[in-house]
Amino acid sequence: MQRSRARTEDSRSLALVLAASGGFLGLAGVVAGWFRVDIFARSDIFGTQLLQSETFSGLRDMTGAVAFAAGIVVALVVLSMLLFRRRGSDRTATIVAIAGGLVIFAAAIFGSTRTGSVADAASMATTGDRTGTVVFGLWVSATGGLIAAAGGLLARRFSSASG
Repeated sequence: MQRSRARTEDSRSLALVLAASGGFLGLAGVVAGWFRVDIFARSDIFGTQLLQSETFSGLRDMTGAVAFAAGIVVALVVLSMLLFRRRGSDRTATIVAIAGGLVIFAAAIFGSTRTGSVADAASMATTGDRTGTVVFGLWVSATGGLIAAAGGLLARRFSSASG
C-alpha cells in the first residue's frame, strides 16, 4: 500500500513537471517568432522578386501576448505548487495547467489566422506587396499548450487515484 502511494506521488510529480515544461515551451515559441512578413515587388520584366523578409515574435499580436501570459502563469504556478506542496495545491496546479494549456493552444491557433493583419501592421522600410506567414515558433507554442494540458490531466488522474 505504501509503495503504491509513493509510486502515485512520483507519477503526479512527473505529470506536473510535464505541465510546467509545456508552459515554458509555450513561452519559448512566442519569443522564437510566430510570423514572417515578406515584401514582394512585381514587374513585367523581372516577375516577382522578394525585397525584404522579417520574422516577428508572437508579442507583435494580442494572441501571442495572451499565450505568453498564459505560459508564464502555467509555468510559475505549477512549479511553485510542485515545490511548496500544501493541502489542496495539487488541485489548483492541475486546473491551472489544463486551463492555461488550452489557452496557449487556442491563442496559437487563433494567431495562425491573423497573419494578414500582422503583415499590414508591420513597419518595414520597403514598400510592395506584403504577405504574412506562420513560422515554427507558433507551432512550438501550440504543442507546448497541449503538453501543459496533458500534464495537468495526468496529474489530475493520479491525484484522484491516490485520494
